[in-house]
Amino acid sequence: MKHYATAAIRLTAVFLLCQFAAVSTLYGADKAAGSEFKEKESEIMTSKNDLIATPAAPQPIVMTHANDKSASVYFESLNFDAKPKFVLHMEGVRVKPWSNPYLVGESVDVKQSENYLELIARGKLDGKQDLPYVLKMTYKSEPYRVKIRGEIIELADKVEIAMIGPCFQGEPFFDKEQLPFEIAHRSFVFHESSGFGWFSDGQRSRAEYQQNGEEGPWINVYQTAKYLKLEKIFFGCFGDSRSLAVAPLVGWVSDDEKYIVAFAGKNASEVGLRWNPCLHSNPCLLADGKSFETVIYILPADRDLLMRLYLEDFPEDAGEIWFPANALWPFTRGTLLGGFESDDIKNWSASNASLVNYTSNPSRPWVFRYMSPQKPEGITEGTGSAAWEIPAGWGEAILSRTVKIESPHQGGITHIGLDVMSRSEDQQPTEINLSIAKGEKSLGENAFIMNYWTNRRLLIPLSEEVRDGELTITLKLKQRDFPQRFALDNLRMFVRDICAGRVDVG
Repeated sequence: MKHYATAAIRLTAVFLLCQFAAVSTLYGADKAAGSEFKEKESEIMTSKNDLIATPAAPQPIVMTHANDKSASVYFESLNFDAKPKFVLHMEGVRVKPWSNPYLVGESVDVKQSENYLELIARGKLDGKQDLPYVLKMTYKSEPYRVKIRGEIIELADKVEIAMIGPCFQGEPFFDKEQLPFEIAHRSFVFHESSGFGWFSDGQRSRAEYQQNGEEGPWINVYQTAKYLKLEKIFFGCFGDSRSLAVAPLVGWVSDDEKYIVAFAGKNASEVGLRWNPCLHSNPCLLADGKSFETVIYILPADRDLLMRLYLEDFPEDAGEIWFPANALWPFTRGTLLGGFESDDIKNWSASNASLVNYTSNPSRPWVFRYMSPQKPEGITEGTGSAAWEIPAGWGEAILSRTVKIESPHQGGITHIGLDVMSRSEDQQPTEINLSIAKGEKSLGENAFIMNYWTNRRLLIPLSEEVRDGELTITLKLKQRDFPQRFALDNLRMFVRDICAGRVDVG
């Protein structure tokens, strides 16, 4: 009897912990309606085994000046087994009338004490003798963040700087074993209308590519809503103006899902991912016209801890950044239901269209630059994908299949998603409708905008958890006057577990 009483007490304690954690993480949560979290005892016990232990005495992030000519600094966290190491480059600036010179360094004076670093960097904009600059940078290190302040203390008279472009990168971002689209699945931002979201799921403008045809399928840079409201200036970034970032915070979850790396610039005009891959939150100058501030975070993979620290640094964003009740958190790769390869294509039924093997364009490979091998364009995972080809004027195109669900997780399936890449020559945006049903009951439906030559994951949160049975997945595209072509890849199911991967922030 004593044994059962003890077990009951422990179970109740874990239950209350997860309930408190779930409620406390919403931060103004679902703005349209209240949120419900239906935690089951089996889910709670599973997530208890997944808890991440915070180090008893977390150490400040280690800072090391990179070289004697630049203001680049290495940051290493010793609070995780992987000891992740990153570097922040002061890459360039935006100057009026909107050119983008690089900060070419010549010399640096260094002062360093415990958890504090000061640099006075001298150089030339784009290396030009008539464009000298002097930049003062200070770095203050804590266990889970580094607060950075820059000040332009000397500048050529004819130059007026509007924005700084720091580039935050590190080997964990471009592990050579990662797939080309993986960085987008692991990186997140907060949108004005929809709150938290993964980069892979966000609407994006045409994919950025290099002159030799290399394409970065993970690349997406969003303008910030706040900056547009304040300045009404468009700097020419690659983001889609209909999908604005509400805050300057951009983040990435590590491969082992043990830690988060995030970056935020005060009054950032744009935020996102770029080529290395690297995180960008490019700050505009503060009111004094010469200073700027940024913060680096390297912390356990706990969204509460990230939000607590971030809102200490950016209190003006309280109430602006939020996690929808159906947000797909923590990070999960999901479980493959179909790869749109070989015989899997036969599982789909197409009307007013055809579904065939996709042939990649050899002149446009998807790559991880520097360290990783090329990957054929149009393939996000596996070795192939399918082409959904819709002739002009054939009426509404429908593509559907049923899948049998046997949940590998006691919590049940909460999301369904698939990767879609626009490969139409029609440069007008196209709307694709994705719906999920179980028998006659609809479990979710949404319309997704696909811009010209873009890629995104179409992700549907289900209205209820599914543990077994058959689901019908349907894609629809209305009649168009121009032929349409989309590459489809990796139909996946996901399980969202609000209590998994949490820490006690004390």
